[in-house]
Amino acid sequence: MKNLVSKLLFISIAILPGCFGPSDFDECILKNMKGVNNGSVADAIYESCENKFPKKEENKRVDIPPNVLADLEGKFEFLYPTLKTLLAGTIYNPNLEWTITRITFEIGPIPNRFEPKKESDPLKIKKYQKGISLKPQSVDSFSIDILEPPTKFNVNIISAKGYK
Repeated sequence: MKNLVSKLLFISIAILPGCFGPSDFDECILKNMKGVNNGSVADAIYESCENKFPKKEENKRVDIPPNVLADLEGKFEFLYPTLKTLLAGTIYNPNLEWTITRITFEIGPIPNRFEPKKESDPLKIKKYQKGISLKPQSVDSFSIDILEPPTKFNVNIISAKGYK
């Protein structure tokens, strides 16, 4: 009888925590990343797990101040010019205090200044988000799939999150 009770206790301790979902950040990532091969989906899962299980106080993301955002320097280009679906970029963070963990940027066509703009043909500007690890005074590179890339494009970093 004692042996049966100890076995049931062991089974309940080993199995029950997994029945109620992940209990920490690592379990959340392992459970939710299975079969994921899309960078945007992986970023969303990472952010969701990080929000549910913050690893450290320093990893809590906040909007970075406008002056820090204005100082970020980026260069962007399509990796495969014939396919024009994979945008690669590098970002330099000259700030001394802020680590950038996520950027939001807009990609849109450069308007042709010689053609009049039609009201029925607005510029297609799309927003994208990307998780990065950009420590103070460092450079980070990334790539992101662009579904409908413009021929000539303009990229603007419009917001970022990070921590001091």
